[in-house]
Amino acid sequence: MRKKNRRKKLSPQCALHGVALCAVLGCGASSVALAQRRPSAQPASAKTPITIETSAFQLYIPTIGPTLVPAFESAARYRLSLPFEKQPAKLTARDHRALAAQAVKAAEQFRTQNQVTESLSRYAEALQHWRATGEAAQAASSLQQMAALSDQLGERAQAIQHLQAALPLWRSVPNREQEAATLNELGRLTAAQGDQRAAQGYFKQARLLVQTLGLLRPNVTAASLASSSETTAARAQATTAYNLGKLAEQQNLPREALAHYTEALKQWRTARDPLGQATALNTLGNLLAKVQQLDEAANLCEQALPLWRASGDARGEAVTLSNLAFIATAQNRHGEAATHLQNSLPLWRKLNDPRGEANTLHDLAGAQQRLGNTNEALAFYEQALPLRRAVSDRRGEAATLNNLAGLYAAQTGIDAKRRALTFYQQSFEILRQSNDPRGAALTLGNLGHVHESLGEFAQAFEAYQLSLTLARAAKDQVREAGTLMNLAALHARRGERPAAIALLQQAQSLWATLKATDNEAAALSQLAANYAALGEKQKAREHYQQALAARWSLTRPVFGTPTLSHRQPDALIFPITYPHSSR
Repeated sequence: MRKKNRRKKLSPQCALHGVALCAVLGCGASSVALAQRRPSAQPASAKTPITIETSAFQLYIPTIGPTLVPAFESAARYRLSLPFEKQPAKLTARDHRALAAQAVKAAEQFRTQNQVTESLSRYAEALQHWRATGEAAQAASSLQQMAALSDQLGERAQAIQHLQAALPLWRSVPNREQEAATLNELGRLTAAQGDQRAAQGYFKQARLLVQTLGLLRPNVTAASLASSSETTAARAQATTAYNLGKLAEQQNLPREALAHYTEALKQWRTARDPLGQATALNTLGNLLAKVQQLDEAANLCEQALPLWRASGDARGEAVTLSNLAFIATAQNRHGEAATHLQNSLPLWRKLNDPRGEANTLHDLAGAQQRLGNTNEALAFYEQALPLRRAVSDRRGEAATLNNLAGLYAAQTGIDAKRRALTFYQQSFEILRQSNDPRGAALTLGNLGHVHESLGEFAQAFEAYQLSLTLARAAKDQVREAGTLMNLAALHARRGERPAAIALLQQAQSLWATLKATDNEAAALSQLAANYAALGEKQKAREHYQQALAARWSLTRPVFGTPTLSHRQPDALIFPITYPHSSR
């Protein structure tokens, strides 16, 4: 008599081992069901699946995409042991430190080679190892580097999350200087994202820290410099005053910033510190240039130049030359601006700084463009573009593409205008990916202008409509009003006068709010023309009279091809605790 071939009962422990084995071997199912025979209450043929979700095995790792996963877990936490499986050797703290050091070294090498994404990945790898050893300062430092690289890639939200993760680590060490630096950078980035309330909160915390770091000693004068400790005290006071100035400047408090920078300059002179003096002079010049005190700004930057040269600081010299070019441009001295930029270009190349070189080539192209040298401008923009891409400067790349497009759009040939469309489309895609609605709105306006010049009114209308949506999202009333007028002109061209009038009324109201008299007058004059086309002569007369009262300009405002410099004049960017280190 043959025995029945009975199936052996599968224990829960074996089931778990099976799940672990499936995970080790790379089973792709979202869950694993292992059959187990139920107790005698059910027939032998009935099976109840035991399901283990593989989501339990997911590990949190730092991402380089749009989000940051806030925690990192050890893989060993979820690993199931199999009796027959060879277990990997557990890493010791020394192993983690060695691997972290290797990752940091690789990250620095990639950064030197301008391979930003690869550098970011290595810093993320180092962060895992520092967290495994519990070394908060090293982990915070890696997060700061990741924030800087994310910002360089145009991923501001990601950079903010990295800094927010670094902040409690610096507090736990504690390292108050780095805490203040992190708060300051959070303030800058959140302000750039448009969250002014959060930015002010970060700046306030940073300011309180800097004021209470114990660096200040009042009234250190030249007569008291009998010992090196007094010189050190003067430098410390200068450093603190400089940092307070940076905080005030980023909070849009120029008078307060000016007072702090002036105090920093005084103390660095007391300490006979040429690099500190050059730093303060350049930063003061930068600040005065922003508030249009151009002659004073140029004088301060000119004083900084010989100090940089005497100290052999090529970077400081290059930055100050760029600032002098910015000031000369603001004074319509474009030939002088070009000369300053030409002098700074070999310095950036000597420093092997492709980002600085790209910025200078871009600005030099703008100077040549303003001098009417179109071919030279095109050549400089085209040299800048591959450098922008090499260093992953997405915002800079978008600005250079926009300006290249503007030069081609100004030409009469159809081929040139088609090239302009291509460059504008590339610029728009970058700005869209960088979550920059203001820049994207401007570029779409330019795109619409070129389509309109080619007689492609449907495409122009579509570009203007999207530009209007983005301008409103960015709360950019100037761009909104200009786009409303461009849309109104298209409606008028198609004979849709009531629609044109409705848009022009909105534009006129915005210009009045902005106190942009000439643009308001242009909107009123176009309203008058549309009423006249409808035969409403009385309304046409009234709007013409209003336009005259508002200093009527017969020229329609052109919102088609503005040039983007994308940069303010340069201030040397230093760590908040010691402003002598290089940018």
